[in-house]
Amino acid sequence: TTNEGLCVPLQFLGEDPTGVLKHCQGDCDADSDCEDGTVCFQRQAGESVPGCAGNPTSDTDDYCVRGEDYTHGSSYFYGGPHLIERSKENEPHTILVDPPTDYILSFTIEPLSTATSLGKGSIIYLSGIANIWFDAGTTKLKIRVNSNPPAIFHDLRDDLAIGKKHDVIVTAHGDLSTVSVNGVILSQVTAPPRAKYARAEVYVGFYGDQAANSLISDILFAGSSADVPTFQSSFSFDQEIFSLHREDSSEPNGKLLAEILVPPKEFVLKFSFRVVRFQTYYSTNIVQITSNHIKCPSKGNKLLTQVNAFYYLPDYNRDDDDRDDPFNVKLLVNYWTGNDVCNSPGKSHTFKIDPIRTFRKFDVILSVSKTMSTLLVDGAIVSQQVISTAIDQFPPMGVYVGEGDSDVAVSDIDYR
Repeated sequence: TTNEGLCVPLQFLGEDPTGVLKHCQGDCDADSDCEDGTVCFQRQAGESVPGCAGNPTSDTDDYCVRGEDYTHGSSYFYGGPHLIERSKENEPHTILVDPPTDYILSFTIEPLSTATSLGKGSIIYLSGIANIWFDAGTTKLKIRVNSNPPAIFHDLRDDLAIGKKHDVIVTAHGDLSTVSVNGVILSQVTAPPRAKYARAEVYVGFYGDQAANSLISDILFAGSSADVPTFQSSFSFDQEIFSLHREDSSEPNGKLLAEILVPPKEFVLKFSFRVVRFQTYYSTNIVQITSNHIKCPSKGNKLLTQVNAFYYLPDYNRDDDDRDDPFNVKLLVNYWTGNDVCNSPGKSHTFKIDPIRTFRKFDVILSVSKTMSTLLVDGAIVSQQVISTAIDQFPPMGVYVGEGDSDVAVSDIDYR
């Protein structure tokens, strides 16, 4: 975006320029890259550069601007990658104004070695909000939420693999704080009320500790309105959840487990389920991957859906092929590959469940690629279909379990 009427032109000196950058020069990574009196203006999506004229070279290049031209916001994004270095005191990478108390903090980190045995290796420090580091001599993540008492800690047990990228998401919403790594929830604790701060300094590599020897990228801090964990493009949950039939349910789509920001086009969805009790001769959802907001008027305002897996017990009073067999239980998995979901019936995989096994546990895998969709039950292929249309990118989706007329237990969900 161009700022008209300004006399100082933008200058892009490269992604990793040498020397101190002057007013309206880029690309900067932190305020310390800029000359005195200027700060690094971090851009996320093509914002104009305050106090400078001309077009930036891309939507995410960052430039040095005068402090009086730039009002810090309540969110922060840094693309990177950047080798974490020990910051200088009173020289934060940015300052958050009126930061939210319910938030999501996400980043991608690639450890190059373990932290020094002499002390922890700092990763990110947000004053008063969160502190993240590697424990001494390891690549085990330690996360402190609330720097002032009462603070809580996420103490992850396993080292992150060296030389590999790891997607980390920390959320704090209401009385719950959650940490996930590579789409798997590794820690979830009850969080006390968080203090409200007028400002917070952001350091990548805290000045009071040694820096973690790691590359970091895609740092995001922003307010969160979701009271469930948020994931980038994958999700895993290995606990068993019981969904019991209720006449007046406050969760019409089932229990919301997580939100997926960028659902994968090609994916594998795994889950296990067992029927606990039949209530009526209708259907009960097992797992749904569906939008939380986008509705289809042509389908009675039902939510836009990518996958809906449910089991079905036909009504023997109805005039259909199953009316003579009231225990003809079927597993149906409906899926869509295009955004024209509202006008498309989608495709279905069907698997007839042996009545003898009705109340036993089933392991299900749905695999969707560019050309083929496959359904496996208990390790055996039970249905395959050719995909003839292009697979579109879906909007953010929620992962739901349960909802319907019977009782079901769902576990070992993995979607990626």
